[in-house]
Amino acid sequence: MNDELDWRHQQVATVTKRVVNHSLGIEIPEGSAMYTVSETKLNKKTLTFPIPNATAVFLKSAKVANDKANKFRLASKIDKTSQKSVTFNSTEDAFEYLEFKIQAVVMAFTAIEAFLNETIPDSYEHWHNKSSDIILEKSEKKEIERRFSTDDKLLTVLPKSLNLDSPKGKREWTSYRRLKKLRDRFVHMKSVDRRTTEEKTETIWDALIKSDPAHAQALDIISYFIKAMQDKPRWYQLYGRK
Repeated sequence: MNDELDWRHQQVATVTKRVVNHSLGIEIPEGSAMYTVSETKLNKKTLTFPIPNATAVFLKSAKVANDKANKFRLASKIDKTSQKSVTFNSTEDAFEYLEFKIQAVVMAFTAIEAFLNETIPDSYEHWHNKSSDIILEKSEKKEIERRFSTDDKLLTVLPKSLNLDSPKGKREWTSYRRLKKLRDRFVHMKSVDRRTTEEKTETIWDALIKSDPAHAQALDIISYFIKAMQDKPRWYQLYGRK
């Protein structure tokens, strides 16, 4: 493994033996790192780019958005002042803060969904009750990805495929549920959430401002499963050293 390569690469391999392609005039020395790439046509050009790991990309996006939001909060000294009534330095700063916090929540939840779909083994067959409490039905990976909810994948599918206890009732599950509830409120936003604060009523904006860092919540539930894996994803091993 070459740790100098970006931690978000989808797949990295090391050349174990010197390779020479005489027709192309290319030599790849032993020990060189190789990674997967893709190509796309841009008018008369061909753009080649490295393929990222989806979980890593969404998790990084969530953290970047959260960090940007915190800068506006810090600049306004909301948490440092002793005054009873506080506000952002400007309306623009307030909106930027809220926008970045929303981005963080959506990207963090998407990171969880990406992790689940890429972690379910390709050959895994999930036996479950569907239209009958007695008869079991089989679902393969493609059907699981399309038709099973995120909760089902976390509580049943992935634990069974990894021979691991369900996270339900554990700290990681509680953290995930808070993130999911907030994400769902934004994705399926109701008219009541567009109103101002009413006495004894928490709006979606209250919940957002008081919420924990979304990327940390996502990493929490993801780590629950990765810690049980013998071969941990490269991005996860390098995440703390990026």
